[in-house]
Amino acid sequence: MEAPDTFHPINILKTTRGFPPPIRLGYTKTDLYGDLTHLNSIDEHAIQVAAHNHTCFKDLLWHLVYSRNFFSDLDKARVIFKWMTTKNLQTLQFDKYPPGSAEELFKFLQKKETTYAKVFAVICGYASLYCVVLTGYAKGKEFRPGDSFQGESNHSWNAVYIDDNWHLVDTKWAAMMRCNNNSTVSVEDDFYFLTDPEQFIYSHWPHQTEWQFLPRKYSLSEFEELPFVKPFYFKTGVQLGWTEKPIIRSAHGVVTWTLKNPKPLKFGYKVTLDNTNNNNNSLRNKCPDLKTCMYQESKVDETKFVFRAPRVGLYTVKIYAKSLEPSDANKNLTEIVEYLVEVREPAPDAAPLPPCSDTVWGPGDKSRK
Repeated sequence: MEAPDTFHPINILKTTRGFPPPIRLGYTKTDLYGDLTHLNSIDEHAIQVAAHNHTCFKDLLWHLVYSRNFFSDLDKARVIFKWMTTKNLQTLQFDKYPPGSAEELFKFLQKKETTYAKVFAVICGYASLYCVVLTGYAKGKEFRPGDSFQGESNHSWNAVYIDDNWHLVDTKWAAMMRCNNNSTVSVEDDFYFLTDPEQFIYSHWPHQTEWQFLPRKYSLSEFEELPFVKPFYFKTGVQLGWTEKPIIRSAHGVVTWTLKNPKPLKFGYKVTLDNTNNNNNSLRNKCPDLKTCMYQESKVDETKFVFRAPRVGLYTVKIYAKSLEPSDANKNLTEIVEYLVEVREPAPDAAPLPPCSDTVWGPGDKSRK
């Protein structure tokens, strides 16, 4: 689809002298659009546009935003977000790349000389949306509980102005979630669209703390000490209880913690030994499969996990969950939280548990039915 000759888009980010201050009203993402039903037609349009090749940015912008007469800030932000998280931007090609043009910006992205956040901001500007690029620290795939951040920054994301309110967006991570899930529709990628600040702070910390949009600003050290939760955690309604720190220390080799789950959930877990020299015969004899050194006890609205460490060391414990509600589209076990368990003495009894078809003791899904 080609843009009409009369279409001359202007980037308001270049013409506006000042942006609205980083002040956010109290309403949430759910207050803004409820569920995804309202956005289905917008998402379908973005996916259709992503399947096309355009000779220039002007044609792309017209096809994506202006050909459908998207007037609301929400609709324009959503269609840009969905296009960026659907289109493989590494394969995007234009006929020409004039210096200083939007086309050149996409070329820089492919050469890793700019960021998804910068591209999102520029497209928003041409769609008459205020949008800023934020830089800081993010707990990405290389992060592990207990890590400390150093240097200027390791990530960038956006705040976009919708209906007189700033909202947080991370197109890069949303695109990565979609790629990892290998699906057209993903529950997790939507998490990074207009994420509520109270949830965003668990994974993103901006250098300019006023862009946290929180009543109390988190310091960097406080950010590092927040539990290492994943997007699906916030959909489950799980409460971590006392285990709200990313590191659990045990002097006697046994760690017990309880998760509250008001919704019907099924849990799973994975345990790995972080020590580099883990080819220890005594470890293999005591617990050849670390999964058999851990078990869970299920009740109606809570689940208790017990880990009996076979030796001194650092262990990574990842907990997974899936919804048992018929209406929930996500039926796979999905990671919700990761812990680092520091064991100073092995458990008195770390004998492996007997093989079993499941690792849950107590009432499960069948008993609920």
